[in-house]
Amino acid sequence: MRKIGLAYPFGTLASRLNKLEKGLFLFLLVLLLWLPLPLGSNRPWAWGIMQLGCYLLLAGCILRHWRNVDPWQANYRLPIFLLGIFVLWTFLQSISLPEILVRLVSPFSHHYFSLAEAPSFSISIDPAQTRIAFYKGLAYFSLFIACLTLINSARRVKQVMLCMFLAGVFQAIYGSIEVLSGWQHSLIFSLPVGKAASGSFVYKNHYANFLLLSAAMGIGYLISTMRDGLKMRGREQMRSILNAMFNGKVLVRVAVAMTVIGLVLSRSRMGNSAFFIALAVSGILGLLLFKQKSRGMVILLASMLIIDLLIVSSWFGLQEVGTRLMSTTLAEEVRLNVWQAASPLLSQVLFSGAGGGSFYTAFSLFQSGNIYAFYDHAHNDYLQFLIEYGVLATVIISALVIICLFQATKAMALRRHPIMCAAAFASQMAIVGTLIHMSTDFPLQSPANASYFVVALALSLCSNCLDSRNASQKSKKHDEI
Repeated sequence: MRKIGLAYPFGTLASRLNKLEKGLFLFLLVLLLWLPLPLGSNRPWAWGIMQLGCYLLLAGCILRHWRNVDPWQANYRLPIFLLGIFVLWTFLQSISLPEILVRLVSPFSHHYFSLAEAPSFSISIDPAQTRIAFYKGLAYFSLFIACLTLINSARRVKQVMLCMFLAGVFQAIYGSIEVLSGWQHSLIFSLPVGKAASGSFVYKNHYANFLLLSAAMGIGYLISTMRDGLKMRGREQMRSILNAMFNGKVLVRVAVAMTVIGLVLSRSRMGNSAFFIALAVSGILGLLLFKQKSRGMVILLASMLIIDLLIVSSWFGLQEVGTRLMSTTLAEEVRLNVWQAASPLLSQVLFSGAGGGSFYTAFSLFQSGNIYAFYDHAHNDYLQFLIEYGVLATVIISALVIICLFQATKAMALRRHPIMCAAAFASQMAIVGTLIHMSTDFPLQSPANASYFVVALALSLCSNCLDSRNASQKSKKHDEI
């Protein structure tokens, strides 16, 4: 018998749900383009918009899959569980708990509240800031699930990479124009413009990390367009080169170079170092692991390391960045004093943490006399995570990152689909570069950067877990830009 679909005013239920999913994916792309514009979403009103957008995405995904409660593949469940446990721990830190429980779990917090004669006790010594951290974490969790749900084809993987790359290209052009034109104030919120490019961000190192994340996606997008040129003969290779020039690949390559220029103009020592180290590591792994290596991909990776590093970047101040990097000594580095002063604090809160977002409050109790500046961050995300969340929660979130890196590396070694291999390369480079940058700064304290990092984690899982048959059916025109 012929099945009759349920009739609705605007079509069948299936068609309405499909339209809802397309709308949600478009909303995801718009949100990714928006996040860096309002100061990297690093203001209460800006991250409030980010949180609302992420919550709406999750609600839409739940509505779309209300008939299928568990739409995720088995390989997605452990990462979702780990991130969910981390967010739940942040919530538990922020709420009032029985005094005896706080004394058992966090003697430091119990002593802090006892001295203040507080009427209630919590694991966090600054519950208000920890609640803010919880809402942010819940937004990242929502974004993570939304990405795993909505990025369900190779075509969408490529569109997300392009969207993140275009956001970085805009930032690179805008930041470069600000510095090179000699503007005194930026067009966005009239912020003062210094010698280092910062785009629409306030802090140049946040800007540098954002460009690193975006450039990784741009390189991955470019790799996804490469054909297998190793088996082509002379006339076919020439035809391929001419086709690349006229279908937009050269334009994308120029845009990648512009992003690198913006990164160099940020004058961020570790931002630039992290970019080129991550590019070298991912590039070498790609050449070793990719089953189908095209001549164009080899040339692309070589040009990124040689042309961008030695020629293009030198025109825009890479030598100055290198000079600053070489001239910096541990004795002159103020952040080293911060790390040393924070060490006694870490020993006090190693198990449970002082509470998400509470670094400034906790650090002020141990701040030494030779540190006079205002430090609301540790200039080392690893140290700050340990102080705020404790060793167990840090191990949990680290396990999530390691799993995603493993999935990306596995995809580079086993997948044959060009877009999946490219997404694995891009996500691995983005993750490795950010992990390096985190060792001397706090890039993930910017909501825009943290959101892009979460998307990179999701793409690493998608690159290995998406069904290749589904990917091939939905991306027959993946070479078109």
